[in-house]
Amino acid sequence: VVPPLDALCEGGLSSKLDNLRRQAEAVQAWIDAEADTVLAARRSGALPLATYREAPEPVRLEVLDRLAADAAATDGSYAVPYAVLCDADAKLCGGEAAWTLHLPRGVLLRVGHGALSCAEPPPSRSVG
Repeated sequence: VVPPLDALCEGGLSSKLDNLRRQAEAVQAWIDAEADTVLAARRSGALPLATYREAPEPVRLEVLDRLAADAAATDGSYAVPYAVLCDADAKLCGGEAAWTLHLPRGVLLRVGHGALSCAEPPPSRSVG
């Protein structure tokens, strides 16, 4: 439960910062829980666009970031720049056409057949 705004403004600076930290943690916990629910709708690794579009924007951005991190198969240090997430989200909410977005580290965000998925590109082949 997030305290009311007037309670956040009471006390000294340390108290205010603690209250803001708790508020941010509560919001992040909500985003995480909602993103878990959205991601649970995946079928064969693809997320229905309708499910994605019904989520609030902060949840959609978290879902995109998690899908990309899963596809990158890293140690958890992968993150998509915020501006890229926002651009991808706007495109996902805007139309049905099939398209692919190239994300950092070669991760591909694919949209088609009413679903969204992320994948690593095939390994590069060296000629020798």
